[in-house]
Amino acid sequence: MWAYNLEGPRCVAGVSCAKPSAADLRPGEVMLRFLMGGICGSDIPKFTGAVKPYGEDRPGPGFPLHELVAEVVASAGSRFEVGQRVVGFAHGAQGLREYSTSPDHLLCAVPDEFSDLEAVAAQPLATVLSAVDKIPEVTGRSAAILGLGPLGLLFAYVLKGRGARQVTGVDPVDRSVVARHYGVDALVTNSAHAWVAALEHEEAPDICVEAAGHQRETLADAVRATASGGHVVAFGVADSDDYVVPFRTLFRKHLTLTAGTTRDWQRYLELAVEELRPLDGYVTHVLPVREAQRAFEVAATPAEGRLKVVLTA
Repeated sequence: MWAYNLEGPRCVAGVSCAKPSAADLRPGEVMLRFLMGGICGSDIPKFTGAVKPYGEDRPGPGFPLHELVAEVVASAGSRFEVGQRVVGFAHGAQGLREYSTSPDHLLCAVPDEFSDLEAVAAQPLATVLSAVDKIPEVTGRSAAILGLGPLGLLFAYVLKGRGARQVTGVDPVDRSVVARHYGVDALVTNSAHAWVAALEHEEAPDICVEAAGHQRETLADAVRATASGGHVVAFGVADSDDYVVPFRTLFRKHLTLTAGTTRDWQRYLELAVEELRPLDGYVTHVLPVREAQRAFEVAATPAEGRLKVVLTA
């Protein structure tokens, strides 16, 4: 079967490997046939060599890709039938391969009304819903999002949908074409650091989401920006054991800081599918798997008009 593998920094190459056997499935596992996969911001530091794989990541055929839309071809569980389309998290981030196996609790059925291209947003949306659920109150509060890439825009979409009074989006890349569609009321095309430096006290947001990712200094900007008694969301996977946070500021302003990965994938994927709507402009680049190298290079380069990059069989 076909597969693509990270051979070294900035080098994704095709490899041949054995197809998994349905007979080897463990209870609760399914075998999947690749239909479409999205490149996540957390895949990029692995692609560039900036960070080593971590957690349950398993470098090898299919790595690094975890946002997956697939067809069930065999099952050792009761949640899915053969032939069903599913969306979710590819176990071990080994999703860029023709056939893979995954525990069924990392997946959710895709309703027929959604195309693969629409369904690919469900996995990242699930992670955003999980993060937003850690905020005690959203309705009537102001929010700012640092970083308006695909995930930052999903934060705007969810926060506005849950009643945020004002959503400000901050990104040095111009996102004016899509920002309002996702619920951004005020767009700042500048760095987070410059925005915070010019921020007036009365403009400080009640909620600040650090969605830029892989920039340790941006979390400090989020703490400095947030209004007294507010909530800071540190979103995404940490690249380092140590981040410098202005603790005195966090302490004196009585801020709450939340972080962490999605734990209950089944619940949040189901919620994501329930809340999923056609998201105009979310996917900007669709490439065949044979162009995986180019797809990762595009995804690793922030640019106006570039949001979600997906690969298709």
